[in-house]
Amino acid sequence: MAPWYLTTFAIAEQLYDALIVWKNAGSLNVTSLSLPFFANLVPGTTVGTYFSDSTTFTIIIAEVETYANSFYAVASKYMDIESLSEQFTRMSGTPISAKYFTWSYVALFTVANAMNGWLPASWGATGLEVPATCVVSEDPTVVVTFNVNATTFWGGM
Repeated sequence: MAPWYLTTFAIAEQLYDALIVWKNAGSLNVTSLSLPFFANLVPGTTVGTYFSDSTTFTIIIAEVETYANSFYAVASKYMDIESLSEQFTRMSGTPISAKYFTWSYVALFTVANAMNGWLPASWGATGLEVPATCVVSEDPTVVVTFNVNATTFWGGM
């Protein structure tokens, strides 16, 4: 399996988006669920709320940004903007698979926006509330079948 530009940029974008949210909120919450992520980047991090005027907040922000930058750097190191492919090889970084892959270009544009602190306009959803507890749905399961008729070939190395 070869890395995709799309997914590598998407990881960086998700992290940049989180940075935007935390900076705008002026704080970030480390929960027992998110603790392993934060502790991996900043050993000694504990569960709690870190405000923007704290040293820990500043350190976490810097480390998450460095982590995001590392994903961006890997994908951008191996891209050819003239013919951005779908994937690149793990060993040499040679672009492979579909050339001029639209989603790779889209991922590049959206990660660049996030890296520069730009958020797209809202989709318009308002008044949404997250339920306090999860409930098992009584809705029936629906079986869906996809039939794909496609001819593909290996892009080569």
